[in-house]
Amino acid sequence: MANKAKSTSKATQTGAGAGTETRRTTSSAERDQATTRLDQITDVGVDEATMSAVLDQTRAWNANSKACFDTLQEELHSAVKEANAHISELRTIRVNMLANMAQNSDNIQKQHMAHRDIATDRTWTQSNELETMLAAKSGVQADAFVAALMKALGDLNAK
Repeated sequence: MANKAKSTSKATQTGAGAGTETRRTTSSAERDQATTRLDQITDVGVDEATMSAVLDQTRAWNANSKACFDTLQEELHSAVKEANAHISELRTIRVNMLANMAQNSDNIQKQHMAHRDIATDRTWTQSNELETMLAAKSGVQADAFVAALMKALGDLNAK
């Protein structure tokens, strides 16, 4: 059991060491490569012109990598800006649509109230006209009744 625990801790330490090496940035890894190349070239006994050429190649590689990265990043930023503009446009359309829906709802409510008022007014007008006609008719009948009654009373008084 103790041996198994020791081997596990060694594997964990080795894995942790490997993890830190993979976390290096690209530029530091490239610097290490260039330094290794220079060390190899120096050990072989290559002249300074060759060493300078190797450094120039490494610098050119790094510059090309940075240019590619910058180009891709610029394209990504422009795509994000276009997407944000599109989202902003959709939000504006949505707000306008909701405002139009609220205005239409208010207009429909006002129209409903106007129709209700007209219908109520017609009902009252028809009722008033009916009452007026009945009152006029009953008034005429009442006048005739009163006249007939007066005539009958007048006839009685005359006898």
